[in-house]
Amino acid sequence: MKSKIIMKSIYLTALTHPLNTATLALAVAAGLCAAWWLFPIGIVLWLIMVINIVRDPSTKTQQAMDSRAPLASNLQPLFDRVERVQLKILHASDDADSAMKKVLQPIQVEADALTDRAYKLCRRMTSLENYRLVSQTSSNTNADINLINEKINRATDPIVKRELEETRKSMETRSKKMDDVSNQILRVEAQLLSLANAMDSSLTEIMRLQAADPAEAAAAVPDIVQTLKGQMEQLRKFEKEISKRS
Repeated sequence: MKSKIIMKSIYLTALTHPLNTATLALAVAAGLCAAWWLFPIGIVLWLIMVINIVRDPSTKTQQAMDSRAPLASNLQPLFDRVERVQLKILHASDDADSAMKKVLQPIQVEADALTDRAYKLCRRMTSLENYRLVSQTSSNTNADINLINEKINRATDPIVKRELEETRKSMETRSKKMDDVSNQILRVEAQLLSLANAMDSSLTEIMRLQAADPAEAAAAVPDIVQTLKGQMEQLRKFEKEISKRS
């Protein structure tokens, strides 16, 4: 669903691009005021310009970035770093000549896919982290358990004591789940740091390869892509692990 929305947004961006709308208006004006055959020529030119924008990877990347909702406060700055490197990789590829751009494209494709995957993981963890923070603010579980323990020790009625023990058990279970969430969040933060460092290294390699000839660059690209694929595999494994715990 989200990918369809992004595609619609890409087409809308292409159709409403100032240069494209100006070309369309000029084609209509030329057809009406000068020669009729200028209109179809202008339309063809306009369509070519629209298609070029739609097919431009940077358009899709920018639209994906613009559509991303905010993340949990501790995850946002870490993901922002990943996103900044993604954008730098895109710009480095765009700045290369056509031959080198084609060589570097697999790196950009992998970096885009990796960033999207990381964002989806962060969105998934954001609701958990926000819930954890709210729960942490609204209550002190350890203090509550200690209070229940005191009540259990003072209780003389067996029924009251049993109910308090059930309450304590429920609170301990909840506390353990919150600890699990905290550990998962810490692991996500570690994953994001690892991912950002891997993408930074890829960016450094791209900058180095721009000074090399295309043949040398083409030989080096598979290793860079493989490094990014390794990060993708780590994310997949972590997602599966979370799903099993849910």
